[in-house]
Amino acid sequence: MISSVPAIGQNSFGLELTYVTGFQDREIKILDEHIDLSMPHGAQLTVVYSKRIKDSPWLAHTGIGGKYMSIRGQTSNQLNFLANSFKVNALLGTRYQMYPDLSLGAQFIIESNRDFGEITYLKSDIWRYYVCLEAVYTMNKKWNAVIKYWRSISSNDDVYLLFTPINQISIGANYYFHEI
Repeated sequence: MISSVPAIGQNSFGLELTYVTGFQDREIKILDEHIDLSMPHGAQLTVVYSKRIKDSPWLAHTGIGGKYMSIRGQTSNQLNFLANSFKVNALLGTRYQMYPDLSLGAQFIIESNRDFGEITYLKSDIWRYYVCLEAVYTMNKKWNAVIKYWRSISSNDDVYLLFTPINQISIGANYYFHEI
């Protein structure tokens, strides 16, 4: 069953706040040391602009945000460490409203591999690319619950995977300042 959608295209700005965690799907090795990592966790805050496609169940959206991640680890030589990271990212995506309160979507995300203060355009491998699948449950006209799965599609050096794992899951909510 496809829900009815507004007859006009509407747009809105919003904020999205999610809890983020992740996991690796391969062993991490740096300078011949095997790294044992705890499950990282953190938060993502994104400013989102959304536009309902006229006479359609589709919604296009874009956003820019920042992600904080914290991780603990240990090297094969029993050296313990704690690391924190702050990355910037941008997204472009779409959602399809399947039911009145449920929509499914996909996003393309570009994120810095280096922390915000370390970004320089003179070095290679500063960006990471993700595809993201999301499910959005509409709680009311302005609030949505969101769950996402991010998968890196970039080949990255292991050193970058310490702070930001290849696979990420986020759960949270978004608030739109106007009904969309």
